[in-house]
Amino acid sequence: ENLAEAVDVRGVERMMDLGGGSGIMANAILARNPDMSAIIVDIETVCDAGREIVDTLPTADRIEHHSADVLTDELPKGFDLILECDVNLYQKDLFRKLQSCLNPGGRLVIVDHFAPEKGVVPPGRPLAWGFLWSLAIPEFSFLTAGEIKEALGETGFRIRSETQLPDHWLMID
Repeated sequence: ENLAEAVDVRGVERMMDLGGGSGIMANAILARNPDMSAIIVDIETVCDAGREIVDTLPTADRIEHHSADVLTDELPKGFDLILECDVNLYQKDLFRKLQSCLNPGGRLVIVDHFAPEKGVVPPGRPLAWGFLWSLAIPEFSFLTAGEIKEALGETGFRIRSETQLPDHWLMID
């Protein structure tokens, strides 16, 4: 609810919820905005489970799922807004790919717990979470909001705003 209240959706008709899993964020946003629709992009098994959850929601007719590995597969296009909430994928190649999915004037909104400084675990994140990421990606470290904003700028995005949300969540638009 905090995110749905905070994210600016003026002029948004179609949203991609990148790594949106169960659809809870998309549902919260669509419940407040009856003229919007959303496509949740996630891996196949998560989409299968997410469809079952979404089918029970009042916004089910406005939410679709698209199975994809966001780093390697082609992604759907034609979005006014892409939401990446608690996904922790911040590669420049992905940012460039997401640009091609946006309509002219479209926006990318990232919401996550960011490290307060390089090498420090973000508040709200258990240390074990970073350990698990490092097993898959040996060079893994939690990134700061500054590092994310720099990567966004280097890939052609312009930062519109930064909003602190409850429980150490930060939204970068």
